[in-house]
Amino acid sequence: MGVRFRVFFVDNNDHLHKVPMKRFERLVLRKDSSERFPEFAGERMRYALIAVEVIDRRPVAITRADYSILKLNAKGKLDNAEWNRKLRLVMNTLPFPMITTDNTVIDASEQFSKKRYDHEFRWQPSPELEDAIEKAIFGNVD
Repeated sequence: MGVRFRVFFVDNNDHLHKVPMKRFERLVLRKDSSERFPEFAGERMRYALIAVEVIDRRPVAITRADYSILKLNAKGKLDNAEWNRKLRLVMNTLPFPMITTDNTVIDASEQFSKKRYDHEFRWQPSPELEDAIEKAIFGNVD
């Protein structure tokens, strides 16, 4: 038993494009300058990062699904400025103690950053798209 990840880009017509995890890692985690997706150049791509429980190399359950947005530049590479802005927003959602002498001040910056992050970098799939993702992972689920 273990967990594997599946990645799907979702185009403007809600079509799924399976992305090999190695390519996604090179694009996003390693920021490999040679990794690119020219077919999606210049787009803000919706993507689904799905954690799948596997037994004997067969998917048995989805344990987590993250629906996010990734901006690609004109060459189909990761837009580093947008990625760094996304990371800054994520960091701003983490609770850090505020040092103040005024007990009437309430720091709501974490909540505002989370709302902004959710608005700019997250999306919710339709039930039909969720079904398509399940079918892509498990085969025909009927």
